[in-house]
Amino acid sequence: MGKKISVGEVSGTNLSMWLGEETSFYRVLAAEKWIQDNPREAASEKFDSTDELLDELVDAIYEEHGNLAIITIQGSLTNRDSFWNLVFGLTSYNTIAAALNRAVEDENITDIILSLSTSGGDAEGIGAIAENIKVADGMKPVYAFSNTKALSAGYWIASAARKIYGAPMSEWGSVGAIVVHTQYAKALKERGLGVTVFRGGKYKALGHPAEELSDKAKKLFQKKVDTLYNFFLGAVTENRKALEISAKDSWAEGQVFFAEEAKRLKLVDSVTSFNDLISSLVKVENPDGGVAASGTVRNFDGETEMKKVVLDKAALAQLASGVPAEQIAGAEAGANAGANAGAEDGANAGAEDGANAGAESSQAMVAFLRAELKEVRAELAESVGQAAILKAENSALTNQVDSLKVIAVESTERLGVGINKSIAGLDTLSVDALIQQYSLVKADFYEKFKVGQTTETAGAGNEGVDLKAEARKIGLVPKAQ
Repeated sequence: MGKKISVGEVSGTNLSMWLGEETSFYRVLAAEKWIQDNPREAASEKFDSTDELLDELVDAIYEEHGNLAIITIQGSLTNRDSFWNLVFGLTSYNTIAAALNRAVEDENITDIILSLSTSGGDAEGIGAIAENIKVADGMKPVYAFSNTKALSAGYWIASAARKIYGAPMSEWGSVGAIVVHTQYAKALKERGLGVTVFRGGKYKALGHPAEELSDKAKKLFQKKVDTLYNFFLGAVTENRKALEISAKDSWAEGQVFFAEEAKRLKLVDSVTSFNDLISSLVKVENPDGGVAASGTVRNFDGETEMKKVVLDKAALAQLASGVPAEQIAGAEAGANAGANAGAEDGANAGAEDGANAGAESSQAMVAFLRAELKEVRAELAESVGQAAILKAENSALTNQVDSLKVIAVESTERLGVGINKSIAGLDTLSVDALIQQYSLVKADFYEKFKVGQTTETAGAGNEGVDLKAEARKIGLVPKAQ
């Protein structure tokens, strides 16, 4: 059917350059840290092959609705395929490419919808997946939609689609790029650790986290992020001819817009609901003019065929009065069968078809419950992801407390030296106990010594001692510059 979308060309990892909000960046970092800190759990979910893993990842984001393929792109976007993407709510570019392949190769699919809910993601791989979307659109129309947000890398993806649609409260844009740099030089120094970086080539490993960030490194990073920003601008203006770089101050300086404003700025094509978009694209119509689509919804339990019916006004009135939906579906099936049968056999045909409809309704209920289970699992996965983020933040706070505890121990020991008091086991105390001990020793020290006074020491000549000078020797007072 033409050029096959390349899945392999969007592999690899690089989190230093980011197209998205910082929250999405730290969500990926939290996931990576959890995997590193929990190697046994991370390795517990094994697949026989990378193809099996990829199939599982695609199943989680791919849904068929009649002639439509709906590919859900949500959470932080990453360039890494992992089972844990399902747990932490991440979507990889490789998974999106594989889902596009599935839709393109399915003869029953005529149109593809990318349903986006993302604040952005990894810069590496975004160009390739955008090209994949355009290749797919050359075979079958690809549309982008968001009910929530399609920001930064998410908007780059949307721009590659044929048309962009958004719900009224959806958010769009955030066209820009960031490079996140973290340095540990000061923290290492406070812990008494010295790290020296030797380099061959003046730009090699420039901006190493163990070093203070030099002006040369700052200029290099800014040049990189400016280059990435220009790639971003070039891509979206190429994908959407209505956007002009000359007017970028109004739409491409990191701003975020609700759908109506985004439409005015030509970032999106139309403001509509997801149901209306589905109705405009689905090919099957029922006799009452409502849209009926039957398709396959894949979830963790496997493949389940699930009948979906759009109710007409009469059915909606029955539903509002408390009649169960499955009973309405069964009644409609029985009525249609009875109308088509002869007058003589009408009652029997209606009863038989009603029974069949009841069986179908039971199957539909099972499918419905499985779909509900999928939603519950998705919510659970998001909760696990949030827990991982909190764990990572708690770990960072613990490291900070440990660093401060080292300083408190050293300060308490120094004060003890000044009053000839040896204090053992400070490093084993809790933080609260250490603070209490420090306060007691500090009070004893300043009770014995008054700033500026001189005192007598036992020894030849019995000379006076300058307390400030002595305090400098043991590190209690900074040395004069």
